[in-house]
Amino acid sequence: MASRFTALTVDAHWKSGNNMNLTPGAVKSIIDFVVKEIKQEKGVELKVKIDEPAYALLLPSSADYFMNMETLKGYLLFLHAAGIDYTLSTKAVEVANFGLFLHPKHLQGLAEKYVSVARELGVKLVIAGECGHAWRAHKNYTLPRLKEYGIELVHIHHLVAKAIRNGKIKLNPEANGDIIYMYQDPCQYAREGT
Repeated sequence: MASRFTALTVDAHWKSGNNMNLTPGAVKSIIDFVVKEIKQEKGVELKVKIDEPAYALLLPSSADYFMNMETLKGYLLFLHAAGIDYTLSTKAVEVANFGLFLHPKHLQGLAEKYVSVARELGVKLVIAGECGHAWRAHKNYTLPRLKEYGIELVHIHHLVAKAIRNGKIKLNPEANGDIIYMYQDPCQYAREGT
């Protein structure tokens, strides 16, 4: 027995490579729109590879294509600022793997799709976007399989922290003024373990 939502989501992922049944054309249109918005808002011109060989494969959350577009913009701006050569894939559009909530055969089968795309694109690194359950699935199932092919997997949080430590991204705490920020565990990332 499975919830209708989970079953439909897993079915969509098997058919289209993502939970929302985004077509390759839709993915490209969304990325084009986001790149234009970044240019208008920040004055930064980005070239985003899609289905092209690169050093890294970025796997955002499907929600980042619709509801959390600021997160998607943040990923693209960060990777640009950090000088990371990356690509997106229309075959593995997003990071989520709802097989985690259904059955190991779906969890592992969908994980294999990510491995296949990473190998096809010749990447050395896969970057998992923000999605707590996806990180659980990827670090336990996808990561060991990627390692068999010499491909690393990292969560976007780890990549940002490393870029800050290495001085590729410079922070100016004084720019915050009197604002106090509080970390709230997004999508159970910290609770599920780093």
